[in-house]
Amino acid sequence: MKKRILIVDDEPKILDSLRDVFRRRRKDLEITLAVGGEEAVIKLDDQAFEMIITDLRMPKMDGAELLGHVREIYPDMTRIMLTGFADEEAGRRATQVAHYILAKPCEIKILENVIDRSINLRYALLDPDLVACVHEMTQLTRVPGLFDRLTQKMTDKTFSVDMFIDILESETETCTKMIEMINLLFFFGRPQIVEIEQAVAYVGLQVLKGMGLWIELLDALPIDSQFPKQDFIRHGLATAKIAMMLSAAKKDSEDAFVGALLHDVGKLLLATSQAVVEPGLDPAVKSMPGGISHAEVGAYFLFRWGLPMSIVEAVYNHHHPAQVASKHFDTLSAVYTADSLVHELSSNLEDQGDPIDFEYLENLGVADHFTTWRSLTQNELGCLQIAQDSNTKENPTCSYFDPTMDPVGFKP
Repeated sequence: MKKRILIVDDEPKILDSLRDVFRRRRKDLEITLAVGGEEAVIKLDDQAFEMIITDLRMPKMDGAELLGHVREIYPDMTRIMLTGFADEEAGRRATQVAHYILAKPCEIKILENVIDRSINLRYALLDPDLVACVHEMTQLTRVPGLFDRLTQKMTDKTFSVDMFIDILESETETCTKMIEMINLLFFFGRPQIVEIEQAVAYVGLQVLKGMGLWIELLDALPIDSQFPKQDFIRHGLATAKIAMMLSAAKKDSEDAFVGALLHDVGKLLLATSQAVVEPGLDPAVKSMPGGISHAEVGAYFLFRWGLPMSIVEAVYNHHHPAQVASKHFDTLSAVYTADSLVHELSSNLEDQGDPIDFEYLENLGVADHFTTWRSLTQNELGCLQIAQDSNTKENPTCSYFDPTMDPVGFKP
């Protein structure tokens, strides 16, 4: 069956050129064009689409406003933004409503790769068996409140960083935990941050927003009392730091951090489901009836909550990254590698995970760096263990990682 895609731009010549480019894909793609956001809204009402691709800069209704409308009315539709990021405000608004953001001018091969990957992932996430399995969990997993408030505010044209800080400061406990996390990961043995403004300057809005979602899920969900919560937290923090380090020289380092922090969120949701829906089940279970895994469950809800598709894709495939056709070290690669390393070096024999897929790393051209990564991870795990278990704030042997600088280990 053909995949229906709506392409939106305010310049008819650009639309005509894109239609010509995709004419060779007419057997599997059905392209509809709309001149501007207002015409797009009309066409969205008239027929169903799997995907919308829109320019950001358009008069009257711009791309961010259009995708905000799509997110609200058609949450299952994949949203792609094409933009030159002419200014910071426009770029920030686009980030909140788009699953993918591609720079203009965009190579057709890159656009086609994103289209194919996102369509395949969307169909996997909307698989009837998966939807049926998570149906009973929907009462537990509305869009988390803090995450939703931050997203809505950051989409607003009047948004300022002060508004972001005000929202976080209104959630005193969450704000305190964010600062504690950042100090644990990045400032152990150094002068520590004490204000959320410092956290914003250090790791950025998107990382804090992802941290807020993670903390909110840990605190708000009725998790089974036997769920190994501390092990879950320790593994998530370690994997997030390593993933960011591996991606530090790349634009997607923030997505790598958030994706790694959330990669096992499906386990948390399954533990919640067992506590509320099916009490008495083993809280360590990693799958649901029918073979639906925690990776699929987590990715499903992250998709419904509107996280970037690179993060959703990483969560869905973090045990089987070779399922995704990619020639580059990206968010999925960083999350998979970090997760594999942390599992491999875990002191808990039951938590050492699957064998590392060296063929996958070789195909990406990075397998030769694995020994360096392993040493780096071992050092960081030791530092995190000391930081979590000790009352002291000083340990000069721990590496200091600044996400605004080059990584300690390697640039993919």
